[in-house]
Amino acid sequence: MLKQYRLIWLWPLLCLNLLHAEDLAPATLARILKLVVVDAKETSIACTDPQLRFELGKVGLTVDPEARIVWVKTAQEKAKYKGSSRLTISGQVADLNAGVIVALVGEGGHGVFFISKANADANKVVLPGAVIKLGKVIQ
Repeated sequence: MLKQYRLIWLWPLLCLNLLHAEDLAPATLARILKLVVVDAKETSIACTDPQLRFELGKVGLTVDPEARIVWVKTAQEKAKYKGSSRLTISGQVADLNAGVIVALVGEGGHGVFFISKANADANKVVLPGAVIKLGKVIQ
C-alpha cells in the first residue's frame, strides 16, 4: 500500500517531463508559431518537419532555412543551432538543457511558452514581446 502512495506523489513530477508540443495539433502549433514570427517582425521560419511545414504554409508563413526563427526537433538540429543568434523553439521543456531558447508545449489544451533567459542571453537573441508576456521564464 505504501508503494502506491509514493507513485501518486510522484505523478505531478512525471507529468512535467511529459509536456511537449505533440499534445498540440500541428494546425494549432502553426498558428501559435505564426504569432511569434509576426510579433518578432519576421516573415519566415526555418522548419524541417514535413507535417508542420505544410501547416505553416496554410497559415501563410514562408519556410526558409535561413530564417532567424527556427523550429528544432531533432538532436542534430538542436546541436546545429546551439550558440547561433537564432531564436530556437522546440516542443519539449527538456530541450532547454540542450540550448534551445523557447519550449512551446501543450498544457491543458493550450500552448505554453517556457523560456530559458540564460540561453537567450548567451545567444544574444532578443525575444518577441508576446513570448515574454505569455511565457514562463526558467533561469
